[in-house]
Amino acid sequence: MRALKSVYLHSIFIIWIFSLQQSLCADTYEKKTITPGVIYHRVYMQKGPWSINVLEVDLKEPTILLRTYKAGHNLIGRKKISEMAIDMRGDDYEIIAGINGDFFSREGIQVGVQVMDGMILSKPCGRSVFGLTDKKRPFIDIVDYDARVYTAEGKWYTIHTINDRREKDFLVLYNTFSSPTTLTNKWGTEVAIEILGKSVINDTIKGIVRQKETLRGNMQIPSNGFILSGHDLGHNFLKNNILSGDTVKIYLGLPPIDEQVSQVIGGVPRLIRQGRISVEYERESISEAFVTTRHPRTAIGFSKDSTKVFMMTVDGRQPGFSEGMSLYELAEFLLDFGALDALNLDGGGSTTMIIDDKIVNSPSDSAGERPVSNGLFIIKSKAPGDKVWY
Repeated sequence: MRALKSVYLHSIFIIWIFSLQQSLCADTYEKKTITPGVIYHRVYMQKGPWSINVLEVDLKEPTILLRTYKAGHNLIGRKKISEMAIDMRGDDYEIIAGINGDFFSREGIQVGVQVMDGMILSKPCGRSVFGLTDKKRPFIDIVDYDARVYTAEGKWYTIHTINDRREKDFLVLYNTFSSPTTLTNKWGTEVAIEILGKSVINDTIKGIVRQKETLRGNMQIPSNGFILSGHDLGHNFLKNNILSGDTVKIYLGLPPIDEQVSQVIGGVPRLIRQGRISVEYERESISEAFVTTRHPRTAIGFSKDSTKVFMMTVDGRQPGFSEGMSLYELAEFLLDFGALDALNLDGGGSTTMIIDDKIVNSPSDSAGERPVSNGLFIIKSKAPGDKVWY
């Protein structure tokens, strides 16, 4: 009986593989389980021609987590995805695989918002993001920014930006992803705050004011917290309402998402919305040429029941091997693969997928793998349910 059951299950598996290959019109299709909860799909389609790699992540697997990472743990800087994976190694988890993330400036500053382990690196920019809540629920949306600091007496002031220039009347939050110091002039007040507990997005966190300086500037950023730096009205608020030793509350929000958020990475534009192709390049101020021209691409999507995440690369700019895709072709493939919602990430020479620190796609740059700003990685914790960054 057991043998018959095994034959039956094997037959169902073969039928499923054949059905997926047929639905994707794939000439070559390979599937491999890397670790429980992570399946690697390799697809080759001569009609492109396209060389495609997909990582299918089962969020129900308790040991599997997704984590964004910023090159060099600093806003300014770039590294190869394979190098980031080495930097991320820890005793409590292993790095299974990863892909490149957001678009970036020449200096390596990501264009959109990023949240890494509950800490926000920068403000949103009106483009779509992929994120994961603390309950491992994936989402794709254009998020806004809402941040405030509250005194023990209930007074509050807006935190205008994160790790950015302090303008007139601004209150700016600087954390460890900024420079070692705030790089501000003396015309303001700054307070160093130690975080109590973990850093979270879309909830209030508590902190203790460990140091306060007025008319000095350029304060050292603590490793266990952040600096609030105020100018003019922001300076007056800190100077008159907050003292060393005070307990304050800080709210950092990314509406319309209302759950606690642990990881966010930016991209552009959205490809699929609620099971329908919706390449929203006009809404996100992207040129039509970028959409319709074939390029190497990286993308991410998730299933209808929100339990599966699909991390995809398609090679390009390699005539006779893989030409790259337009965003409509990319969206169509992800839709056929089972994505309910999907987002385009940085592509071109940045397109990279690694498994076990090894590149599995074929980057288009003549020099090979390109240093990029950030990435999204699959992590396996050594204890089920662990959140290894807390």
